[in-house]
Amino acid sequence: MMGLESALVQEILTIAEGIISENRVLNAKLLFNEVCKQLKIEHKSLLAIINYLLAQRILVEGSKLTKELILSNMHRKNIYEYIRKNRGANFSTIRQEYEGTTGSSGQLIWHLQLLMQFNYIKKIKYKRFTIFLPLELEDEEGLFTFLLRDPLNKKILRLLHTHGILNKTDFYQDLDAPREKIHYHLNTLLEVNLISSIGDKEVCINPGKKGYLDEILKKPNENGGKKYNGTELDS
Repeated sequence: MMGLESALVQEILTIAEGIISENRVLNAKLLFNEVCKQLKIEHKSLLAIINYLLAQRILVEGSKLTKELILSNMHRKNIYEYIRKNRGANFSTIRQEYEGTTGSSGQLIWHLQLLMQFNYIKKIKYKRFTIFLPLELEDEEGLFTFLLRDPLNKKILRLLHTHGILNKTDFYQDLDAPREKIHYHLNTLLEVNLISSIGDKEVCINPGKKGYLDEILKKPNENGGKKYNGTELDS
């Protein structure tokens, strides 16, 4: 299969962009007919290229945009760059970041849908949260990144990183947060296998995730101090 660097593929994309520039909705049949008018190309090869462009989300049927044109919108480009730099951002954090610059929540949703439609980003669901990730990021790593954005989760993991194994009651003594919140966060970290139970009362970092967490948790504690008095991921 020809790649995007092919001169012929680029010619076909130019024709597709010409259709879109005339404010016409793109579809495979229309593009096929327009290319046949302008280029001498075997029909079978042309169909293969069009199917490739659709499969790779370079073109999307029913749209007036191409993948390159998607990021020509300044707000959409900024949203994409924010998601790339802040992996694990949820809808609320994106909306707060761009409040007043992207219009309504409906417009923000529209920008996000276009970025997903053209394979720039994807979304995963975790409980009540919708988390947006760069397409190349694995879902599990995206979820972990989201959870590690929460300062109480990070505090719990840092304590385990320092001490190795802790009794659950140790967290209630060391963290200045309501007991039920700490319990909720411990259960969350157990559910996603970032930490593991040892018997009924003790926990440790999951050995299989230790290498991943070592790189993150060795960084200075940006929240400062030992006590914690708030959380972004409340039950």
